[in-house]
Amino acid sequence: MNKINKELKIESLGFTNDLIFKQVMSTHIEICQELIRRVIPDADVSDIHYVKNEEEIIVGIKEKSVRFDIYAAGDNDRYRYNLEMYQYRPKNIE
Repeated sequence: MNKINKELKIESLGFTNDLIFKQVMSTHIEICQELIRRVIPDADVSDIHYVKNEEEIIVGIKEKSVRFDIYAAGDNDRYRYNLEMYQYRPKNIE
């Protein structure tokens, strides 16, 4: 596949693509803040200072770990946000 075809393929990916979602949300804090604001209108997200993709939380040695698509923290870590992207592809109904 040549460079032009690769660029066209990447351009055809939308925001709901896992790779694109994680890249955009983790590198553009203002977009992450806006998404949280739209989902939770009363949230004060102006102080979000930490956004990471694929954040893994390990609770203990015997417990399973949890991995978040996007993990954001604000207000001196008082508030934490977990953003996940899911896609739904309905099957054809005949």
